Amino acid sequence: MSTGAGVHWFVVYRRGEEIYEIFDSLGTTADFVRKVLRRKGHCEFNESALQSTKSDNCGEFCVYYIVERFFNYDLSYAELLLSAFHGNPEKNEEEVSNFLEILLESKYGT
Repeated sequence: MSTGAGVHWFVVYRRGEEIYEIFDSLGTTADFVRKVLRRKGHCEFNESALQSTKSDNCGEFCVYYIVERFFNYDLSYAELLLSAFHGNPEKNEEEVSNFLEILLESKYGT
C-alpha cells in the first residue's frame, strides 16, 4: 500500500484454517481488511495506531510483531498486542528500535 513517497508494510498471518490476523502498526479498518482477504474466515485486526504517526518504521514493527507471534503462539491476537505493545506509540517506537538493535547486533555485530 503506497501512501506517498514510500511503501507501508503490514502483516497477514493465518492462524489455523479460518483465522487471519492483520497487523498494521498504524491501525486499519474493516473495509481495508475485506479488500485484503477477499475470502471468508474470521479476521482479527487492530484499529489503533501502535507506532507514531511521525514515524516511518512500519517494517520494523512488522518484524517485531512476527517475532512476538512466533514466541507467543498460544496467545490470542488481542492478548499478544497487549503483551507486546504499550498504549503509548512513542514508547513502542523505543521498544521496537531497541529490540531490533539487539537482534542485529547479536546476528551481525553491528
